[in-house]
Amino acid sequence: MSMKSGQDNEEQRIRDAIQSVKVSEVLNIAISYKSIIDQHIQSVTANMCEKNFVLFNLLRKLNTYLHCLASSLTEPTEQIAFATRSILDLNIIARYVITSEERRKLFLAEALDDEIEICRCLSKLPEKPGVSKEVLEENINRIIAIAQQDNLPLGKRRDIRNMAKYSGLSQEYEAYNKLLSKYVHPSSYTIISNPKTVHDDRIRKFFVFLALLKTHDTIKLIETHVVLHA
Repeated sequence: MSMKSGQDNEEQRIRDAIQSVKVSEVLNIAISYKSIIDQHIQSVTANMCEKNFVLFNLLRKLNTYLHCLASSLTEPTEQIAFATRSILDLNIIARYVITSEERRKLFLAEALDDEIEICRCLSKLPEKPGVSKEVLEENINRIIAIAQQDNLPLGKRRDIRNMAKYSGLSQEYEAYNKLLSKYVHPSSYTIISNPKTVHDDRIRKFFVFLALLKTHDTIKLIETHVVLHA
């Protein structure tokens, strides 16, 4: 079976489960994906290297968002949209970082940038969450030292939009992002519009379909890049 036909078969399987109007059918797909992800996590953990470290964390986060999706199937549409957008963003990140050592290093550095930004945000709060400004400054200096030691370039952040553009997914990203943003954020649409329209079953099914399809795509992408016997 070719990769294309396999993808088509999986897409049809997802469509059939969603159209069946049985939450249990959709849950079965989510559970099957979780089982596959768990197996890959074990394989990656047994062969840890820098590349597999990134793959491990992508899989771990995919599991988190898949859990969010599964637990949201009978909840408000906004919760489904959050899980769907997170899974779509993760798919773009995976495509961006997975095939290039340089982009993996930039992504690793971005985590340190995030830690520094969090420390600086916390230091500006009028009420510090149990951490002094001095401790936060020490943390910032420690993170900068780690970046220098590991030769990770700070301050070269790429947002999801740029990652999508680099991966040839700009048109797809712009369409899905604008749609899902109406639900992820407290937009006037979800606040003011008719709830029957906002929570129409067709849009809910479409979000779930997207999330499961991109989950499958991310799993297959990572499968082809796991480094064995690292």
